Amino acid sequence: MEQPAVPRRPPHVSRNNRLETRHLSALSPLPPASKCGKRIVGYYTEWEPMKMKPRQLKKLTHLIFQHIPMNATGHVNYQDSAQRRRLTEMRKMAKSENGKVKVMFSIGGHLNSEYLSGIIADLDIRKKFINSIINFIKINQLDGVDLFWNWPTSSDMDSFVDLVRELRGNLTEAAITESRKDHYLLSLVAPPTPSDYEQYFDLEKFLDHVDFVNVMVSTTMLRGDHGNVDGTMRFLICKYKRPSKLNMAVSFYGRYWKRVNTNDTDEMWKTAELTDGVAEGSFLTWRYLKKNGWTSEAVWHEETRTPFVWRPKERIFFVFENEQSLKEKMDYVTDNNLGGIYIWALGADDDEDTLLDTVSSVDLCEGGSGDTINYMCDNASINLK
Repeated sequence: MEQPAVPRRPPHVSRNNRLETRHLSALSPLPPASKCGKRIVGYYTEWEPMKMKPRQLKKLTHLIFQHIPMNATGHVNYQDSAQRRRLTEMRKMAKSENGKVKVMFSIGGHLNSEYLSGIIADLDIRKKFINSIINFIKINQLDGVDLFWNWPTSSDMDSFVDLVRELRGNLTEAAITESRKDHYLLSLVAPPTPSDYEQYFDLEKFLDHVDFVNVMVSTTMLRGDHGNVDGTMRFLICKYKRPSKLNMAVSFYGRYWKRVNTNDTDEMWKTAELTDGVAEGSFLTWRYLKKNGWTSEAVWHEETRTPFVWRPKERIFFVFENEQSLKEKMDYVTDNNLGGIYIWALGADDDEDTLLDTVSSVDLCEGGSGDTINYMCDNASINLK
């Protein structure tokens, strides 16, 4: 089970002196972040039971459809006619309801990354892959592509950088050829922990070629003594000094574990009995949690800024995001001048858009713009252009 973690709040931020104007009306035609080029990115998965709603589109700057399959020959296309209809409906709705929202598609993910290593290693297949991506964008009238390789190895990295650089060049050329007003977008999903970047993932080699990076922080714990959101984001900003490029993940799913030990004294960090070396558990949507009463049981853990539910008789432990924890995260994104957030996933919200309203109504522009760094890096307060 993951362990909570909580670094200190940046010294220039007073927790008792927040600007409440950050949390604005969710009825605005576009999210406040859009006025300064910051991002509210939402993933919409093909397997979500809930269809996209027009009002959701007014609360996003970017909408990414996850995922379009690829095969071993580098060909990118719909899985079936149902997937085609779903993406087409989403794109048409987006353009009619919010003409400024950027609609993209994603490749890879947990279910379809197995071919990428072979594709990028073969120059001919890589070229076909790039051409297939661009053709898919053009045919479906999309604004760009999101690459989600879960995950490359150190031996893949040089070829992966080549792919991203070549894809960027071809996207730029395609936009010029079409006399397109806006360039085609290219984004990248990056791994969750500082050790990933120290060991193999050299993010710096990608930053000049992508429009933004979605950092897949895999915990709800904003702060704490162990792996946490602040630790990853602080590491990336201080190392690469490009906060405007980075979107921090927020999840509309919760995670639970079974067979949790009842003798652990820490209310948040717990251990569980393992089955074949793995702690049993799964993920549930906010929609399900709210409908079944889990959210009303939540206890707030101040150190990690995380709600949790502990049912000792059933030996079930649950952590998830709610309005309070998401406001904390949005304040964090604002205070530290990050480029934005990405949401996993829109279909997990409730019918009232409770979580989407919470994040999209925040004025991220109050935190500044560009690549001003507001973190403590190397034990010195940095605020540099």
